[in-house]
Amino acid sequence: MNLDRLFQTGIGIALIGVVWWAWPRPAGGYYSPYRWEAATYHHGPVVLIDRGHWNESAADPGFDALARVLAADGYRVSINRQEFVPELLQTAKVLVVSDALGFVGWLGRFGVRIRGNAFHADEVDAVRDWVSAGGSVLLVADRPPAVDAARPLASALGVPIADLAYRELGRGRVAVIAMQLADPHNRAIDSRDTMLGIVHWLSHAE
Repeated sequence: MNLDRLFQTGIGIALIGVVWWAWPRPAGGYYSPYRWEAATYHHGPVVLIDRGHWNESAADPGFDALARVLAADGYRVSINRQEFVPELLQTAKVLVVSDALGFVGWLGRFGVRIRGNAFHADEVDAVRDWVSAGGSVLLVADRPPAVDAARPLASALGVPIADLAYRELGRGRVAVIAMQLADPHNRAIDSRDTMLGIVHWLSHAE
């Protein structure tokens, strides 16, 4: 009888362990489903992911995978669905703008070939001033329509749209990616660590 109870207790402990291991962890904690190491932050900087400029990514359509990778590393992730204004930008430390097409650029999917800017002049000025004051921007433009649409913003920030370019601007930092990285759903070490490494540098985590 004692052996039976011991066996049952062992099975119960094992089941509890399996449930604990499989149970979803809340975003923003130390646990990372992508890495064994501890997260960089516990209650880290706010990363604002832009979805307000007709952003389109074939690899990560809703940018959900990127948000999970960042949240798992302790960043506080917020999604933007509006134009850039100073009051919005002041709520974040890092702004991620990926493949912003603007409405005119988005029409390219229907064969309309009009070169357009994804951002209004006031938005470009707001982002530049925010970066100079200490904010940081990750600008991803890895397809021709997005390259043309993002060029005015990159120019205002003083960075070329190259495979990988970065600079410091005032008290802030800017990074531009114009090469296609692996799908964030892909757990390849190089792709995941590349994206995290760039955001770490932007957030002054090094």
